[in-house]
Amino acid sequence: IDGKMSRENATPAQWFQNLCVLSANVFKKYPIDFTSILYYIYDQLRVEKTCDLYLLREIITKMSGVEISSTVTREQLEAASGGELLRSEAGQFTAARNVKKPSIRLKEALLDNHLYLPLSIIIAQQRSCIIFKFGAQRIEHLKLIGSLYDQCQDTMVQFFTFLSNVLTTENFHHKFPSIDDLVLGFHLQVDAAFQISRPLFNLNIQAKFDELRSTAPKPLNKNALVNMSFCFQYIKMISEV
Repeated sequence: IDGKMSRENATPAQWFQNLCVLSANVFKKYPIDFTSILYYIYDQLRVEKTCDLYLLREIITKMSGVEISSTVTREQLEAASGGELLRSEAGQFTAARNVKKPSIRLKEALLDNHLYLPLSIIIAQQRSCIIFKFGAQRIEHLKLIGSLYDQCQDTMVQFFTFLSNVLTTENFHHKFPSIDDLVLGFHLQVDAAFQISRPLFNLNIQAKFDELRSTAPKPLNKNALVNMSFCFQYIKMISEV
């Protein structure tokens, strides 16, 4: 593990944590090209060095304000099913200031270099790698393996959350493979494949609902907060997608 993980408490070594935080803060504050760092993380994951996911996690946290907590309340869990504003109010996004421009720079670095799809797939593949390859070789370090798996899961959710907030409909429709290709072609677990494809499902559902709403007659009670017919129609759109 190249000394990047502490075997005693199964967490990233302190020097590695400090280096990742420093790097992420530099990338956030100064408009420098950090594409090589993203390529470095991708290359490290290709050779099954999962520890460097911590660097990606810090970059996303500092530059976009998206942070995934391992301990959430029931209210935060329910708010996660809502939109960006509701998730932000519930604390899924950090209260970091001045992240608009750094977030755009991070998005452009991923889009311009076509890294968002390879990183999405390689991060999702790391979970199986940790269990079936890394775990089989280091069976005596179960706590460390469990910590790596949790870190990989958190980073995967964080990365996909960031992508769902910044990518457009065109990016999802024309760039991301289908669920069948993700599972059969890239050998991802089913939950990871659905996690990657969830924004596409949401976009398709919203498109069908908008189409229905534009053609449906206006409700008689305009002051009603909830129109049951629209609720049933929305559920119908979900089943069609």
